[in-house]
Amino acid sequence: MIALRAAKATTVAAIALFASLVAFGNLTDYNTNFAFVEHVLSMDTIFPFSTIKYRAITNPALHQAAYAVIIATEALIARAARWRSARGTRARGSRSGRCRASACGRPPSARGR
Repeated sequence: MIALRAAKATTVAAIALFASLVAFGNLTDYNTNFAFVEHVLSMDTIFPFSTIKYRAITNPALHQAAYAVIIATEALIARAARWRSARGTRARGSRSGRCRASACGRPPSARGR
């Protein structure tokens, strides 16, 4: 059981590291991925006779806002995963993280006695 908890915490820590690197990369090399986001939102490579061209977002301010939301979401995911990973490794000593040693393992009806 402890090995499983450690494996889960390690996996979440790896996700946190990956999300942190992605957010850092998008902040430090802003224009590279911004060009891709702009390209996708503009829908500039769909067929000219396509009926979904009306959904294209061509406003540069909205491109910047969408990219900012993407980076903020990546940073939030990294922060949440780091927090959960740290919480998972700290709670390793007890079964639920909130369980007193005298009450662990007893049914809920017997805990108050």
